[in-house]
Amino acid sequence: MDVTGGSNLVRNIFFASVQVDTKTGELLSTSTNYSIGYYLRFISPEAIRVSIPISVSFIESTTFKDTDGSMFTVVMNKTDDTIIYSLVIGDS
Repeated sequence: MDVTGGSNLVRNIFFASVQVDTKTGELLSTSTNYSIGYYLRFISPEAIRVSIPISVSFIESTTFKDTDGSMFTVVMNKTDDTIIYSLVIGDS
């Protein structure tokens, strides 16, 4: 995909996690692409989702539990701004 969402057959705007700047040839990786990488690296296929995905206009989050009991949370800041995020486990 280029940075405008093209090219595709129906000529609509489409988002891709990896894009190419057609003017410079530069490969652009988005925050979504990095999040996908964390899912692939740390969450096994046997893991189950144990939290409801949180999605607001600027942040997304979800947690998985693996077969060994370990848990992994992926949090994605969808903005360029620094956001303070607290992860609360249990009653703490």
